[in-house]
Amino acid sequence: MRRIKEVLRLKVGLGLSDTAVSRSVRIARSTVKEYLDRAAAAGLNWETAAELSEEDLDHRLFAAADTRHPGRPLPDWEAVEKELRGRGATLRLLWLEYLNLHPEGYRYTPSSARISTSGSDAPGRRRCAGRIAPARRSKSIGPA
Repeated sequence: MRRIKEVLRLKVGLGLSDTAVSRSVRIARSTVKEYLDRAAAAGLNWETAAELSEEDLDHRLFAAADTRHPGRPLPDWEAVEKELRGRGATLRLLWLEYLNLHPEGYRYTPSSARISTSGSDAPGRRRCAGRIAPARRSKSIGPA
């Protein structure tokens, strides 16, 4: 768990150095600097941060991953998973259909990674994605 409030309290409230704060909170000095820079960029001081909950503070300082590419439409993951349960549907085919609708959309690798790591164990799912295929053994043809 992040210790943002404690870092702000020690640095701003008590005036400790970055090194002293990092030792006290037991995090890297670079992390202390990052928290302070993010708080300054968000316009937060110690008094404001003390009133916020940890979740609200975390949300203000750390942007969600989906905000990096706001112009890219995400695939409808529920529809993709439903289609994959049926016969004849492949992830590549569904990705091509998605790309026809949204040419600026995500490429194949991030799409397949999202599906492969999903927690569902529905029939027809790619449950073995990411596993190493078993080694194939062959008989030696040389003299015995």
